[in-house]
This record gives sequence, structure tokens and C-alpha cells, in this order.
Amino acid sequence: MARILGVDYGRVRIGVAISDISETIAGPLVTIKNHNGCLEELVKICKDNQVTTIVMGYPRNMNGTEGENCQMVNEFSDRLVEAGGFNIIKWDERLSSCAIHSMLAQTGARVGKDKGKVDRMAAVYILQGYLDYAKTH
Repeated sequence: MARILGVDYGRVRIGVAISDISETIAGPLVTIKNHNGCLEELVKICKDNQVTTIVMGYPRNMNGTEGENCQMVNEFSDRLVEAGGFNIIKWDERLSSCAIHSMLAQTGARVGKDKGKVDRMAAVYILQGYLDYAKTH
């Protein structure tokens, strides 16, 4: 059975999460540095895990409009489709980073030198939101 990948795309780092095989629970996978080879790294992760669908965090502005960051995600999503033929779902990620920082603060977890932890957890948050929605719709 295929899995679904969750991606929190950023200018510096890309947080990646993956669903379990029942497509019920999202878990953190890896953080990739955003560089020239990051597309190939992500495609390899997808192929290694039999991923056909990618849920991309879509960073709309608070008023719902699409800004520069949405354009960045659109361009990267298009490249992913070209590279691997993946089904891309753009998922509203407004406030996901705030939610993750709040959750980490409430649990006493520290990010420390692992700045990618927030990116991975944001990818989990995005993917879990989609999985929960997909089960009820």
C-alpha cells in the first residue's frame, strides 16, 4: 500500500513527514536542506517509500491571498510533478509553525541546534490535518 508524504517547503529547509500504510497517522521523517539537489532527494524518498501523493503546505497570507511563498511552493510542486508524476495536494498551512512552537513550548521540548525539528513537525502537522480531513470527506 502506498503512503502519503507531507512537505513543509521553506527557503532554507524542507520538513518531510510520512503517513503510516493505513494513511491514518503522520510521523516525522527528515529535514532536507533546500539546495540544488533537494528535488532529487525528495523524489528518492518518495520512490523508496512508494509515495504517489504529496501534501504540500500552502502558505497563504492570513487574509487568504497568495503571496510570494505560494509562488515558491507552486514552482517546486510543478517540478515534483515533472520529476516523478506525483499527485500534489496543496494544504493550507497558515499558523502551522505557530502551532508547532506552541506545542513544543507546552511540552518543554527544546529545539536547540536541531532547527529542522520544527520543519519536520510542521510537515507532520500539515499531513495529519490532511489525513484527518480525508477520512471524513
